[in-house]
Parts: sequence; C-alpha cells; structure tokens
Amino acid sequence: MERRINMGRKIFFILQLQVLFYAKANGAGTHIGAVYFSDRAWTQIRFTSNQDVDQVKASVLAIRYHKGGSRIARGLRKCRVGLFSVRNGMRSNVPRALLTITDLRISSGYSATKRESEKLKRKGVVIFAMGIGSSVHTGDLEGLASQPSYSHMFQLKSRSWIPAGSDLKIALALCSVGRTSNAVVHPVVPQHAINRHTIASHITFDDMECAFICIKHSSCYSFNFHSSSRLCELNYARKADFPIHFSYNRDSVYSELDFVPDDTL
Repeated sequence: MERRINMGRKIFFILQLQVLFYAKANGAGTHIGAVYFSDRAWTQIRFTSNQDVDQVKASVLAIRYHKGGSRIARGLRKCRVGLFSVRNGMRSNVPRALLTITDLRISSGYSATKRESEKLKRKGVVIFAMGIGSSVHTGDLEGLASQPSYSHMFQLKSRSWIPAGSDLKIALALCSVGRTSNAVVHPVVPQHAINRHTIASHITFDDMECAFICIKHSSCYSFNFHSSSRLCELNYARKADFPIHFSYNRDSVYSELDFVPDDTL
C-alpha cells in the first residue's frame, strides 16, 4: 500500500511538472504560479518569481508533500488572495487560467469550495479541475470547473498509470484560454492525418466547414478532413507534438491552426 501511495505522489508531481513546462514552453509571455494545499495552503511559486523554464521546473520539483486532507477551498482562497491579485504580480491585460489537482475527495465542504471557485471566476479566472485516483468524485470536479465542465475537467482513475499524451492535452486546454480571435489555417498537408488525438468528429460539407468548426472549438489545434466520407476530425494536438502519430492517409487532408495576436492584424 505504501509503495502505491509513493508512486502516486511521484506521478502527481511529474504531471504537475509536465503541465507547467508545456504551458510555459507554448505560451510566450506566460507567467506561472503554484499553490500547494492539504489542511493548509502555501504559495509555492508567485507570478513575480523567476519565470525561466528551468527555474520553474526546479521550483515544482522542490514542492514537498504534506500529509493531510484536501481542503480545496483554502487552496482556492490562497490563489485568489495570494496569487491572482495585482499586488502579487497578476497582470490586468492577460487571460487567466487555474488548474486544480487533487487525489482526494474535497474535505472542506462543498459549499465553501463552490463559493471560492465562483469568486475566482468573477475575477476572470478560467478554472480547470483535475482528479487523480478513484477517491475523487466527479461531482466535486464539476463544482470546481468553469463551464462547460466537460471541457474543463480531467479525471484519471489510476494513481500509478497516466495515459500517454495526458500532459499535453491538459496543457493545450490551458493554453486555449489565451487563444486570440485571429486564427490562421496553416499548413495544409494532403494525404496525411494525425491519429490518436481526436476530440470530436463531424460530417461536414468540405474542409472549409471543418476549419470553421475547429476554430470555434476551444481545444482544437488541428483537423483531418476525409474527402470521400466528408468526416471532419478535430484534434487537440499538432503534428509537431506527436510526429510518430502523423502518417500517410490517402483520403485525408491535414491542417492546423496558428493564432496571431489581435493587435497584429
């Protein structure tokens, strides 16, 4: 039993590291903060802290495990007061995203957690909720997450095994908060497709309609359009993320989205 718990702790922190690294590497100008909670809450990384990727990685790995409950309400309050505030380095002109990670059921009362999450949302913070292990209840995550909850929550049933690509999927969801309204479809690769990363499928008239659907979906970064069946597959990853899953497909045209800042057009 102890070995299983220790493995869960290791994966818990590894996943934190990977998510933060991807978010930092894929978001120019991204500032990262971290709050740790159990029975209490501690600010581990501030927005004013050194934001160098290597330093962020080291800071995450340095977070110590504390025994105790899962008082998420206290963690959320610490985020609201000690992290998402101007005096602690929060910028007023950028999108804000928060990823909560827990491997236990909420132990501080559902109503208190709901109140704190709503206060953060009113400050413009988009909340993603992630649960690891069978102890986490779906209802707890739904109460935390922004709407629609199905695209803002992640639930991994096992503490000792995490599906490949989960870290990238979560990081891309976080990065989607900062998507601008200026999407450019680029490039178009005929007779190719990316596999294993589809989040939704539709039958469309042509690849142009498929592109519009992808642009409207907050987690879509590329799409495959199959000309014979008119099947449009929306993907959360690009070919550069998983080149091993990008392959020849005679019937498919692959395209991906680039986003340019609103003030450049």
